[in-house]
Amino acid sequence: MFLQQADAKAVAAAVSNMGAAQNELVIVLLTGLDKADLPVFAHELRGTGVPFVGAVVPGLIHGNQLAHTGAILFKVPCVEKPLIVTGLQHNHFDVPPLAAHIAETGIVSGTALILVDGLSRNICNFLAELSGLFGNTLRYVGGGAGFSDFRHRHCLFTSDGLLKNAAITIVMPWSSSLGVRHGYERMRGPIVATKTHGNTICELNWRNAFEVYAEAIKHACGEVVTPQNFGQLSPRYPFGIMKEGEEDIVREAFSLNANGELVCVGDIPENTVLNILRGREEGLIAASGAAAIDCTSKWRRPPSSCLMVDCVSRSLFLGKRYAEELARITEPLTSAGACDSPEGFLSVGEIASYGEGTVDFLNKTTVISAFHE
Repeated sequence: MFLQQADAKAVAAAVSNMGAAQNELVIVLLTGLDKADLPVFAHELRGTGVPFVGAVVPGLIHGNQLAHTGAILFKVPCVEKPLIVTGLQHNHFDVPPLAAHIAETGIVSGTALILVDGLSRNICNFLAELSGLFGNTLRYVGGGAGFSDFRHRHCLFTSDGLLKNAAITIVMPWSSSLGVRHGYERMRGPIVATKTHGNTICELNWRNAFEVYAEAIKHACGEVVTPQNFGQLSPRYPFGIMKEGEEDIVREAFSLNANGELVCVGDIPENTVLNILRGREEGLIAASGAAAIDCTSKWRRPPSSCLMVDCVSRSLFLGKRYAEELARITEPLTSAGACDSPEGFLSVGEIASYGEGTVDFLNKTTVISAFHE
């Protein structure tokens, strides 16, 4: 359910009308909020008595439309109450025993829907812990929450309060099929991340990370990257982590610190082999359409619902052409028998299991998921 004009009371009223049976909850996605708004929404939602979890995201997708204000609500079944993991900013964090309990329930074709603070560190480590518990029993899909100004603040919420540096995992008994593509092409590499710290690349090929990055781009296409224009040019030239038999996993360097180190959305382990990628509008639009076709090709029957998770940087990169990307996604979904207006959200990093079934934290990627009861 998409609500275009949604204040806290309107969203709470809609959630109350939806209700939730035993082992169900409502997921609330909000966009266009100021920092002061989120506690008000959480307070009003607590008053409904309906189990819920929620996230602030940079934008909402409703069919071929992108909205920067409003809410999307959807109700899902859950095997157990949501798994909440906090403290992701630390190198060591605890996954509650509840996760082990869920793993022992014996589900054979479920899906883990994950909402994570997209600007937190150690997201990849968290996903590895989760995958270690559930293995290939589950498919994984989700994305990173965050405000459209990319300032790191509380962006997840439950009836217990607001969350930062945290992740919410809902294990659903539904099976799912996925389509995952990004369309960025290799431009320069391989380059080795010889020194990293979590999501920060300190050195490439044993030299200052920014110097190597700027030299590689100038050599490949003639563009001069400086500290002053880094924020404008870096979205065109992300890194790609090499993945056998699949597209590279994209890592976007979204900021440059005072030491010339590149801060990325998502961790990069030391000695990771990287390529520098290039994005072209036609390639990105075509890849999103291909992701939707990949998803529908795996259906044995029309799904009960679909969820689109698309990186916020794709909408910024494509600008006015982003509507073309949404149309390329929606057309195969509706033609194959999905709902008339598939819904989803812009994300700060995407989560999906594909290829060999491992769960990955992605950047600049389109993830299409279809859920089957």
